[in-house]
Amino acid sequence: MARHKHMVLDFDSGELIGLALPAESAPAPIPEFEDFRRNITLIGVKDGVNQDFYSPDKFLISPFSEMVYRNGVAQSRGASDDYTITETGGAGTGYDKVTFAVAPFSWEHLTIDYIKKV
Repeated sequence: MARHKHMVLDFDSGELIGLALPAESAPAPIPEFEDFRRNITLIGVKDGVNQDFYSPDKFLISPFSEMVYRNGVAQSRGASDDYTITETGGAGTGYDKVTFAVAPFSWEHLTIDYIKKV
């Protein structure tokens, strides 16, 4: 049976205020509330040429697990969209690299929300 995560959001602000999981055992570690990272600055050179940026932590991917923002605007993940993500340490090590389709300039603000890989 698949496990479902239930996120509790504040209706007015959209802030994540809780996480609920079913009480059954799972084969993989379940992220704790403190594993959620929000508004983390991506690391890399913003020069209009470099497209590769990195998160300070390895993170998980699934629907709703990571969100990349460029100047405060949510971006779309996909090969023909705004960015792609990869695991620099190999398959199963956790994602940590964000590659933008269009290289950011020095004045742009790049952030990411994610669930840290445990």
